[in-house]
Amino acid sequence: MQNPPSSTPPPASVSLFRLPHWVGYGLFVAVALALFFTAVHSYRQFVDDYQYNRPRYAAERALDLLAQNRTDEAAIEVQVLMRDRPIYTGLLNQEMSEVYEGPVFRNRVTTFERLTAALLDHDLLLEAEMVGWKALLEFHIASRALEMFVPWELMHAVKVLRDDWSSAFQISKLLAAHGVKNKVRLPNEIRPNPFPVDPAPFADLNRQMPDTLIQGLFDYYQSRLAPRPPEARNLRNRAAAQLANAEKATVIPGVQRQLQAFRHRILLEGDRRQEADALLAQTLGRDPSFMDEFWERWPWPSGQAPVNLLERDPTAMDMLWRGRVTTSTVTLPSFVDSFLLDERVSVLGVGGLERQELGYFNRENKLYPIVDGVEFSQNIAASLDFVSDRPVRRIFLAYEATPALGVYPILLLSINNDPYVPVYLDSPEPDLVAVDVDRPAGSYRLTLLYLNDASFVWSERNIHEDRNFKLYRIALVHVAPPE
Repeated sequence: MQNPPSSTPPPASVSLFRLPHWVGYGLFVAVALALFFTAVHSYRQFVDDYQYNRPRYAAERALDLLAQNRTDEAAIEVQVLMRDRPIYTGLLNQEMSEVYEGPVFRNRVTTFERLTAALLDHDLLLEAEMVGWKALLEFHIASRALEMFVPWELMHAVKVLRDDWSSAFQISKLLAAHGVKNKVRLPNEIRPNPFPVDPAPFADLNRQMPDTLIQGLFDYYQSRLAPRPPEARNLRNRAAAQLANAEKATVIPGVQRQLQAFRHRILLEGDRRQEADALLAQTLGRDPSFMDEFWERWPWPSGQAPVNLLERDPTAMDMLWRGRVTTSTVTLPSFVDSFLLDERVSVLGVGGLERQELGYFNRENKLYPIVDGVEFSQNIAASLDFVSDRPVRRIFLAYEATPALGVYPILLLSINNDPYVPVYLDSPEPDLVAVDVDRPAGSYRLTLLYLNDASFVWSERNIHEDRNFKLYRIALVHVAPPE
């Protein structure tokens, strides 16, 4: 007789997975994890390589090459970097922007500063300047009320070594207006992270751009902010004395001319008219009172010319304008137009300025036509083509500007896409500013780029400041200033 099958379940202690099953399961998990982490590592390496090889990260590649003293290859990477633009036209003509990359974008300026210093130390001055301007342009993609010192201090060093004294003086004005008062730091003096740049090439800097220059400029800009007239007057007087000392100390004629014009302006603002006229007479080589009838009677009827306009020195156009008699009603555009019959000067209207897309600013920004000129009220670049059958020694810009937070507009000027010359437009009244260019006769494209548009609003105090400028005329001077 057979026993019936048992319905008793197996003991609870008996495992459904034996040892071979656990070994196989463990190997499967280990292999899966290994494949996962390998894929993650490979993807990260791929992303890093992809980012590193993009044109936008040519700066990092150039830094690596300079660390290996491979300067020729580094210069090639700089050219690649210059073709990169943070704002560009993408698919279906849509504007693409890398402005909002977060930390990636915010760290660009610091990287460009490092590269500028490294190029400077390897005597690649043109490349250093190109990268320095890119740092400033990317910094100003967003509206910036104030400037960072470091990019401008590096640019000052580059301009000094390239003997671009007009630019170096304008950068000194800009830094002084932002509070630099003792000296412009060399790259190796910048704290807390000094750049490893050899200071030996700057051994003669104090004979070229004396420290009293920046000290005088600082006192002048502080006088504009002084709350009481006596304090402002003392600061102006001290500024005039310091700039006079700097003028005597410098061995660079271009710096001397800039200092003379700036000191003339300070004397007039301080109601020291007699001293200002004496300085103007020294510059002109004659008593400036010969212009009095011009200021009282211009424009005069055809055929009547009580003043021989060809006796004026066009290289001192800015000082002549500021030295006008206080009762004159001559406007700045009319004064510049009075040089139209002078073969030593070519006067350009600004109505022909055309907007230029450089890939750094909003494509919707515009120029605004006004009476006798145009207004730059947004960050924008514009260009004007001209032909000159004579050399161009100086360019005068006729303008007036409004500040925000005590800082005035910064205009970058370029001829035929050469590196920019910065111009600090710091006059709230119609004024002229000179830029030394020294170009031969030829065809040119003049590019003007407004860099630092910003505004400041404090509703509780009814304060609304908008940083803009109006450009009225561009005057090309074909003769060199007298030595």
